[in-house]
Amino acid sequence: MSLIDDISTGHRADTTVYYSATMFSLAGFDNPTATGLIVSGTNLAFTILAMFILDRVGKRRILLVTYPGMIAGLALAAIAFWKMTEDTGGRLVEGATYPLQWSNMMLGMMVVFIAFYATGSGNITWTTSELFPLEMRGLGASILAGGVWAANIVISATFLTLMNAIGPTATFGLYAGICFVSRLGIGVEYC
Repeated sequence: MSLIDDISTGHRADTTVYYSATMFSLAGFDNPTATGLIVSGTNLAFTILAMFILDRVGKRRILLVTYPGMIAGLALAAIAFWKMTEDTGGRLVEGATYPLQWSNMMLGMMVVFIAFYATGSGNITWTTSELFPLEMRGLGASILAGGVWAANIVISATFLTLMNAIGPTATFGLYAGICFVSRLGIGVEYC
């Protein structure tokens, strides 16, 4: 389940880091690269935090607690994009001026999503190889890593196309919906 979980949620986190400067530039931030570093720094800080709490708190509990934060971050980012782009036809248009409160909310919700992702799903996927029997651990970890990076390629290659085709509101809403379905799967698996 962890591989499916990471494929369905995590690579949106990687993608928001990869394309954050592009999104923040289109959203009208004065220094989009520095703004993108806020998202990247959040990822780093909460990844380090997760290393200290993962085994103490437990993977199951962390997954169950972090998913609602991930869903809320994505859903509220979608709402921020919707309010931001009301005057531009639901699209981020280069050179347009967006309401500052909605741009800041979008940034804040991306930080919230990344914080919850890095604490939960982002770390847990890479530690699941310990669940394989010792004689299968190397092969299992290799297949897991290959699946994660294959998903990363697909999502990263399609993210900007999706943003252009259906707009940022629908893109982040879609991701929130996929994250919600994944959370339901985790709830069923761990009940």
